[in-house]
Amino acid sequence: MTHILEDGAVEPIDLTQARLTLALSAGGAGTWQWDPQSGHVHWDTALEVIHGLPAGQFGGTFEDWMALLHPDDHDHVIATLSGALEGGDLEFEHRVVRPDGQVRWLHCSGQVLAAHGRVAGVLGVAVDLTERRAAEAERDKLLAAEQAARDRLAFLAQASALLSRSLNAQAAMTELAQLAVPRLGDWCVVDIVERGELQHAATAHRDPDKADLVRRWRNRGKPRLTHGADHVVRTGASKLLAEIDDAVLRTSTQDPADVELLAQLGFRSAMVVPLVARGTVLGALTLVHEADASRRHSGDDLALAEDLANRAGVALDNARLFQERATVANVLQQALLPPALPQVPGVDLAARHQPAAEMVIGGDFYDVFEN
Repeated sequence: MTHILEDGAVEPIDLTQARLTLALSAGGAGTWQWDPQSGHVHWDTALEVIHGLPAGQFGGTFEDWMALLHPDDHDHVIATLSGALEGGDLEFEHRVVRPDGQVRWLHCSGQVLAAHGRVAGVLGVAVDLTERRAAEAERDKLLAAEQAARDRLAFLAQASALLSRSLNAQAAMTELAQLAVPRLGDWCVVDIVERGELQHAATAHRDPDKADLVRRWRNRGKPRLTHGADHVVRTGASKLLAEIDDAVLRTSTQDPADVELLAQLGFRSAMVVPLVARGTVLGALTLVHEADASRRHSGDDLALAEDLANRAGVALDNARLFQERATVANVLQQALLPPALPQVPGVDLAARHQPAAEMVIGGDFYDVFEN
């Protein structure tokens, strides 16, 4: 048999087929033909290679074809092929499992051939999409990482602005707790060091009805967890518990009452990070995901929590410095006042000292003049 070219030349049909096979192979594609009546399936060599089979080793039946499909895609392929025989479109993607266990993604398209009012066969082309899908997945991963980085920077910028808007230590720690939930946990506790003791400063929970339960656990005394806030304040090192079960809770505290409360709170994962400023640990932030939550804390979460805690530490340190200086200024201001009001016959005198501004020493004195 021969094939007539556009310029009128004649070449053997086997050469034409060879060229077609070479072109398809270069594009990672192979052809197939299926006879629904007999169940016979023909694959070219390129399609056998895509499926990881040596040339001529494909069994040639519909069952042999289906046996190479990924189990999760089997029903989808059967339904698509059946629909095409009823007049539907024939274009679909699916996975195949090579004999060595490697999974490949294919895009298949085809045409149903009819003769004398019945289906005579189906011709199709399958293209290996594995590398393209891998590249798309990597691109999506990079885009997701870029977006996560943008979200993280935006969150930290917002945190810095909110934490620095007040020079009141309690207000700053309350702001910290509200920032952390639910971004970094279902609930959190903020503890700060006061006169050498760890004191509760703020609590937040995504479910307001459970906030009291958190406070009950915290107010039983200083945190009793082995890897809790007291441990982190002593060591200055963060702690990540990515997976918490009952066994972990039992080994984390010696108090059965604590274990019961922790079970009610439903620990799933937790992390505790120190609040540090100028090399001194000022407190700790405890963040917890509950047992019914789908999320678990990761290394990325810990890094973000540490960034947030560093900003909170600076805000707490600034608030304390401001309060110390304000206290000193107030004492000096009081020292400038007369120790006692003058005694004026027939006149009752009273005075009240109110500085015009914090940390400002000086101002007007008062006199009483006889009219």
